[in-house]
Amino acid sequence: MKHTQIVESLIRQREGMKILSSLLKEEFSALTARDKSGLVDMELAVQELIRQLARERDDLKAALSKVMPGGQGLSQFIHRQAPDSSLKKLVADMELLERQCSRQATVNADLVMALVQQSQDMLSFMHDQVRPRNEDVYSRRGDFAADCSEPRLLQGRL
Repeated sequence: MKHTQIVESLIRQREGMKILSSLLKEEFSALTARDKSGLVDMELAVQELIRQLARERDDLKAALSKVMPGGQGLSQFIHRQAPDSSLKKLVADMELLERQCSRQATVNADLVMALVQQSQDMLSFMHDQVRPRNEDVYSRRGDFAADCSEPRLLQGRL
């Protein structure tokens, strides 16, 4: 990769982070609206975009290792290539977008966990409402036992 290709890779990563940010915001909107129809497709799109960003980042690291031997990273490349702040601003924008995406993903995950907990609580409540209050509802034969709410004499063999 030439120097221009490295810069183009950084620009693609920044644009990918912008798209990821908007997808995460859409996912949050769908979660709050409880729109289940688009959530699966949206989640798959987010995962695919993250995979592509990771591949782009790996390619960038490999290109930097060819251009900047000796294990020098992106900061050294930026310092050498652009004493002006164009590349610094590009990387700063990427870092800001990455932090925003991280925060939004955390908010989305917290909301999903809250919805799961709410669903589990509702299911437990419904089970409690359906479950017979009296433990001896069924007889030994499997049918409903007779209601024994009034006092009776014991019946049986001695």
